[in-house]
Amino acid sequence: MSLLLLPDGKATLVNVPGGQWTRTDSGICWNETDEVYSGDATWTFFAEQGIEVKFEDSEVIFWAWPGKFGSYDWSELRMFSCSGDKEWGMALSCGSAGLDDLPPCKRS
Repeated sequence: MSLLLLPDGKATLVNVPGGQWTRTDSGICWNETDEVYSGDATWTFFAEQGIEVKFEDSEVIFWAWPGKFGSYDWSELRMFSCSGDKEWGMALSCGSAGLDDLPPCKRS
């Protein structure tokens, strides 16, 4: 699974699970489908610690991993299943994650 997030709000996805995010008493999770998607998408920030990615009939939220002292670690993004049995995650491999010194991303 991978995401390429561009500054203009566009994204390119590879094998991202589809579904819809849902607000519950314990937070926000995603009701996943059995389908994965590869192709174009859009993204926006969701609160201070997440991004909402929209593609086809899906809207999913990726969360920044909790950092130290109430901060957020943008070097890793996670999605949490509403059923509680799945967690998807990916590490940031290029670009800027604040304090992480990562190589610049190259579009192929």
